[in-house]
Amino acid sequence: MYTASLRPLRYLQLVVAHGSFRAAGLAAGISQPAISQAMKRLEREWCMPLFEKEGRRKRPTAQALRVLNRLAEIGNALESLATEPVDDSAIRALATAPSTSTLTVGMAPAAALLYGPVIEEVWRSHHPDGRLQVVNSHSEGMLAALDRAEIDLVIAPQSVGRPSAGRVTQSLHTAKPVLCARAGHPLTRATSLEQIVAAGWAVESDDGAGATVIREALRARRLALPRIRVECSDYPALFDVVARSDLLCVVPHPVLLPCDDPPRLVPLRIQDPLPDYDVSVSWQALPRHRVAAAVLAIVRALTALPSHLH
Repeated sequence: MYTASLRPLRYLQLVVAHGSFRAAGLAAGISQPAISQAMKRLEREWCMPLFEKEGRRKRPTAQALRVLNRLAEIGNALESLATEPVDDSAIRALATAPSTSTLTVGMAPAAALLYGPVIEEVWRSHHPDGRLQVVNSHSEGMLAALDRAEIDLVIAPQSVGRPSAGRVTQSLHTAKPVLCARAGHPLTRATSLEQIVAAGWAVESDDGAGATVIREALRARRLALPRIRVECSDYPALFDVVARSDLLCVVPHPVLLPCDDPPRLVPLRIQDPLPDYDVSVSWQALPRHRVAAAVLAIVRALTALPSHLH
């Protein structure tokens, strides 16, 4: 239960989770002006801004994220007070048990290549002996696992479904896919999707970003759907297959292209537009106590990356 003095903190959680004062008011069962007044009161009392405008959404500032981190710590402490007391042997076992923490991050292979090194570096700075576990599934499945607290962080294409009350989402970059072939491929001079419609394709998975992009692009032109011939588990393997065959592939972001000299893969000069999509990072509004500081530090590091990824 929240007392009157704690109520504004609950409203802060709801604004961050829902992205707007109006949605937070609906979730709390109060008016939008009441939420707005509560946030202004907190900003006055703490002498710091809590939100920045990002389109129609309210983006939490670094100070607001730190407040949420402290709330998570307090919430976990209160929960632990309510648990049953343990006997002396259990206490001794806990005192001697290893304190290794595990951070579970859900992201597709392309996101792992783009953001994996940054996540690992920040995680290691907070938990030198901790374990980083990367899992991969379709976006909806990973976000559902995040809502069930089975995953700590998800990097995936932005969901178009209804936002979760316990989840915070922040945009990272807009993916600009490119179509590629091996150097010297007969289709490197193609300028339209119609000219490559008969080609075979290699993808990282049948329901992954690459396969989705080329299907949508061909469908928009009322052309035959792509003939997917190879599925690879990761992008290095995918690039190697395409470099040694006449198959084409979709690269979700230009920075993922291998820096070979001379280049083994070259972008096609297709003039028809390809669908782009927003990639976001999502995390629990109240992260697990043991990893909360690391999660929020990772979010800050990801959103501070150079502009060519945003």
